[in-house]
Amino acid sequence: MRIESTNEVFQLGTSGLSAPIQPGSSAPLMVEFRPVADGEVSGEIRVFLQGGGAQPLVLAVEGLGEMIQEEGNGCSAAGSGDQVLLALWALGTVWLLRRAQRKTAQA
Repeated sequence: MRIESTNEVFQLGTSGLSAPIQPGSSAPLMVEFRPVADGEVSGEIRVFLQGGGAQPLVLAVEGLGEMIQEEGNGCSAAGSGDQVLLALWALGTVWLLRRAQRKTAQA
């Protein structure tokens, strides 16, 4: 069996199809939509059976791409290491504020 997408924004996950499907059985076919621009997108998923004599099974697929624009100021954490540093900075700030409050209370 061979499976293909006519549009690259519809990516196929065929790991469940590594062995022949027995009569009465089923197997998952994952289709992931990864748009690259705003707007409607369509395509076909074509399933070619073993032997190649029959016409392929054709599944129409559609999606609506919507790109997200990020705007803003302030702190950001781009990677996992940055998230750890941001968390440590926050903990350090809390610790310094509590220490200052204790010194004020003792004075």
